[in-house]
Amino acid sequence: MFLPQPSSLFFRPKQWITNLTISCDHPFLRDAMNKHLTVWEDQGWAGVKDGRLLQCLASELRSRQGETFFVVEDETSVAPEAARLAHEGCRRRQPTDIPLDPIKDFYSPGVRLVGTKQKVFYRAIKEKKEATRKTRKATKRRIKMVQRDVLSAYDRAVTPEDIWTVARHKDFAFRTRNYLFQNLHDSYRLGRDWDVIPHCEDRVECPSCGVEETLEHILLQCATPGQREIWQAAKELWLRGNSTWPVDSVGAILGCGLATFKNRKGCTARGKQRLFRILVSESAFTIWKLRNERRINPDVDTYTEGEVLNRWYAVINARLDIDRTLARRPAKGKLPSLPPDLVLNTWSSVITAAGAPPANWLREPRVLVGPVLRERPRGRHRRGAPHCS
Repeated sequence: MFLPQPSSLFFRPKQWITNLTISCDHPFLRDAMNKHLTVWEDQGWAGVKDGRLLQCLASELRSRQGETFFVVEDETSVAPEAARLAHEGCRRRQPTDIPLDPIKDFYSPGVRLVGTKQKVFYRAIKEKKEATRKTRKATKRRIKMVQRDVLSAYDRAVTPEDIWTVARHKDFAFRTRNYLFQNLHDSYRLGRDWDVIPHCEDRVECPSCGVEETLEHILLQCATPGQREIWQAAKELWLRGNSTWPVDSVGAILGCGLATFKNRKGCTARGKQRLFRILVSESAFTIWKLRNERRINPDVDTYTEGEVLNRWYAVINARLDIDRTLARRPAKGKLPSLPPDLVLNTWSSVITAAGAPPANWLREPRVLVGPVLRERPRGRHRRGAPHCS
């Protein structure tokens, strides 16, 4: 019979030899246990996704007395009960943490010294340090807040690894990525952090509202012209091609890269996802820069609504111009480029022009995001055109 092992995730026979057949709908597990297992063990499982789980599985299979067979079948041919349990696990709103402890006598820890490249040692050492490094308390609180808000706003349960991975996505500008990274660590000095510094106690409160200046207050609550106008403009721009605006919390802003959108066929709408990342991240970063200018520069008291919107439209149009430039470059050239279809799918729903924009507006100079100013027609003989005095 099969008896459970306290330090193990699986069951294994103890009294007699029993052959085991594992049916799967993808060859990954079969190849992992047959083709790649020796190499991954020699490299100490460095850089292997789900390496701890595969290591535990390999030790369990080695501890068996019988033979193990992997059969790759069609998804419909796999046991329906196993498929039902797998789908049920995928639909869980909160990820489940399972302790994975391989059997000590049936696995080899560490990296093999002979025949291993130096980059493998560096990767293994880095992973070892990351596993033993203690996370800052402020970082833990901020990551938990992002997980909670992403689940509420985008209906998606994410892990800390998902949050850190998407924060480095190239859809975000370089400085915007740094801004998101600092906020995920909660490393900016705000609010009560100034209490411990002599002669800086006046920086605890927002000078306009008289309440503690937190990140949530800066991005969503401050009455000074800035955040309300920018979020309203971003919402109106987004609703041109979408039905809902899910941004309602700081965690939803910091985790904007985790929002997913589907097209009519049920596939991921890559262009819509990219536009959402650009709008939310650039809006938050613009609000942050306006706040810093008000607090640092004594000559700047406040901005008018028109000045705030002009700053925001300039940032969004700068991203549009960069995308158009990258889309016009050859795909296999030396300079970085973007697929033209991706740029068209990103911006087509929000661009404006003096007339109807052409289908392929990548080379059209008079296309932008925001209100369009009617210019004087070109030429010397403009009928009805105003003249400079």
